[in-house]
Amino acid sequence: MTEKVVCARPTDSLFDAAELMLGAHVSALLVVGDKREIVGIISEADLIRRVETDTAPAKSWLLRLLEKDGSAARTLASTRTRRVGEIMTREVVTAGEETPLQELVERLQRYRVKRIPIVRDGFPVGIVSRADVVRAVLSHARQAASSGDEAALRRKGVGP
Repeated sequence: MTEKVVCARPTDSLFDAAELMLGAHVSALLVVGDKREIVGIISEADLIRRVETDTAPAKSWLLRLLEKDGSAARTLASTRTRRVGEIMTREVVTAGEETPLQELVERLQRYRVKRIPIVRDGFPVGIVSRADVVRAVLSHARQAASSGDEAALRRKGVGP
């Protein structure tokens, strides 16, 4: 679990959310309300594909920013006036601090999400990403290999 949780507010601009993601080196932000409760999540994928919620453009806003005509200025202005709350995912899959790794993996797969916020009393205390899961599996594999219990790992489906 990553304990550093980077958050945005629903009223933040999409531009500010993108800058926050880049500055914090994260691919998603939890969106929290006034009491720090989770109200949504916004990811780089949301910024790329969902900025235009009312229309169906042929190109994402990122591609339009690269164009040489005047549409880039309009697109940039849109990212400064559009708000996180307009495009965030509102249904967030969460887990408690005591949720076993296997259950976290099952939720990642079942809900087709890339990260699961970890909550205590409804408030975020961390986040588990697919990279965290890979690290945990490798750690278990290393421990078992160093203890000579490779057969047990194979029975669990970890390793060659």
